[in-house]
Amino acid sequence: MNLERLSELADRVPRCARRVLVANACDGALATRLRRRGAVELHALTDPVREMPEFDSVLPWPVHDALPFPARYFDAIVLPMADADSEIAEEWLSVLAPLLAMNGYVIVEAANAAYWRGSSRGVDIEPMRAVLEAAGLQLYGVYRSVAEDDPETVEDGEYLVIEGRRLYAPDESARQALLASLYRFTAIRPEYNPLEHACARFDAGHPEEAQEILEQIPPVCFENPEVATAIHSTILLCQLALVSPDMTDEQRLKRLMTAQWSFYSAIALSPHLHSAYRAQAEIWHRIGNTGMAVRLLRSIQHVAPDESVSVQLSGYGSPSRIEEPPDTPPPWNPPLCSPRILFITHPRPHYGLDILYDGLCAILGDENVVEFPWKPSLHGQPPATMANYPCIFDRPGARLTLDAVLDALGKGVFDAVLYGDIEQFLRRTTARRIMQAAAGTPVFLLDAQDTCDDRRADMAEFLGIPSFAGIFKREMLIGADYGPNVFPLPFAYPDGRVPSLVPEERSYDLFWAGHREFGLRRLYLERLESLTGQSFSLAFSQDDYVKVMQASRIGLNIFGMGFDTVRYWELPAHGCMLLAERLPIRIPHGFTDGCNAVFFDDMRELEEKLAYAVAHRDTAAAIARAGREHFLRHHTGSARAKQALAWMRQCGAFDRCYRSTA
Repeated sequence: MNLERLSELADRVPRCARRVLVANACDGALATRLRRRGAVELHALTDPVREMPEFDSVLPWPVHDALPFPARYFDAIVLPMADADSEIAEEWLSVLAPLLAMNGYVIVEAANAAYWRGSSRGVDIEPMRAVLEAAGLQLYGVYRSVAEDDPETVEDGEYLVIEGRRLYAPDESARQALLASLYRFTAIRPEYNPLEHACARFDAGHPEEAQEILEQIPPVCFENPEVATAIHSTILLCQLALVSPDMTDEQRLKRLMTAQWSFYSAIALSPHLHSAYRAQAEIWHRIGNTGMAVRLLRSIQHVAPDESVSVQLSGYGSPSRIEEPPDTPPPWNPPLCSPRILFITHPRPHYGLDILYDGLCAILGDENVVEFPWKPSLHGQPPATMANYPCIFDRPGARLTLDAVLDALGKGVFDAVLYGDIEQFLRRTTARRIMQAAAGTPVFLLDAQDTCDDRRADMAEFLGIPSFAGIFKREMLIGADYGPNVFPLPFAYPDGRVPSLVPEERSYDLFWAGHREFGLRRLYLERLESLTGQSFSLAFSQDDYVKVMQASRIGLNIFGMGFDTVRYWELPAHGCMLLAERLPIRIPHGFTDGCNAVFFDDMRELEEKLAYAVAHRDTAAAIARAGREHFLRHHTGSARAKQALAWMRQCGAFDRCYRSTA
């Protein structure tokens, strides 16, 4: 078993597992890794018996007598059996299952019988589920491992094309079954309650163990809203307990993002859940942004007053706002010889990546911006999902194979690589081959994700490079230190969707359309619905969406999962007065409150500023006109592309192009 696979297997064993039994043990390397994760008592079963001092005992398999352990003794039982089938698994589990503790986990590693290049030896998910149930266990989770040296795949309708072979894969489940080389199954006792288990570890002073237990809870457990709210609330408490003063900015931001996801998920289910607001506010306070803490608490206190919230608010006082540093990009002075950029993107629809691609094509020319892997929605083909996705472009281009990309990089065809695949669709081996071929070419990281955590270190490790020439960050939190050569690059709005003229006369006061899953959307929108009588639950086609937006005087923007949203840019693009929750992230050439946009910090301010704008239509119209003019100068897709290019040039890219000009 190689070290990477060994590490992945060890990582499936929870840190709370103190007593661990490894069946079918090959050597002591797994024991060494498990001890690092907190195991204090380790036993092995093996055939033939051999010396492995890393274990406390090594016992023979198969057993002829009862094993010398009481029932329900082990917190984890690990069964690596890569070449076994369901019958062998059933034999092992029938003996081992009674040894599993009430809160224990069984982890079975087995080859995938359906793997595209496999020998059909191994297991499938449903037969393994039946084997586990026969042993009195319940399948809890399935982790799929993809071989790093596998070639990249190409989707062709209901088929996957791999090394010239067309393999039938009509849905995502079938695709995953073909690509997984190994399965790692987690099983539990049917009576196991992960929330009770996590709370017990939290109360015992181990929030990191509680967090890990909660992270492994399968999606089916979240179908009950009350249970889901309790899980998310407990994750929040774990993150709060794990925030400490000696953390680096990178660590604090990671905790904040984990907490924020659970906070938004909890209040989407229960928008008046005071404990969630209080926990998230305290996390903001501990990472040094008390202003955001106060904003959260003021909003919930205005809608649903609570004494504990009032006390917490009083303790924070009146913090001053963290001022946004000036983020004015240098001007883009294009060379006569246009740069060529290799844009590593993600195949799914993605506002940040797709709008920037279109903007770069507009500035540099279609022939000078090459994406990999090929993305049909950039070339006129609507995506299979997201039917109303507005950022479908029809740029000319040709699909390049990986070998063609590597060859072009080796020949120095490209002047920069813009790496936007933060979700790591490309496998590590493929990504590293691209980086090796790009040696000597500046590589820039484009982080257009919803989160404000710092991805520099883990992406550099993934790509196998020491550093980046520069980093573009969509969610660049004001006041956080991201290191040198990191530049704010939020969403924009595509040039081709910006109307040349917008109507002056408008029929509606306020426009909002969208889901309520993240941010404080349920809190804000339900409050506004109760005050105005207006419903914000209408769904529109893309054409009707634009028509209603252009018939509205004021457009409301509320945070989503990310602070930055497409709506923030499309509202002024269509001539609405932007009424927006004040962004805590850095924006180049940002809007100015009261001049070309109106910002609010909390629910009370939203009500007050909305009422004023509705009552003073001329003022709102003037702000809307100024906002559209400011948008057209600084926030179209092509304007955002110029900003990125100028910062890339500032970091030393495109020297060859400017030498050619000279």
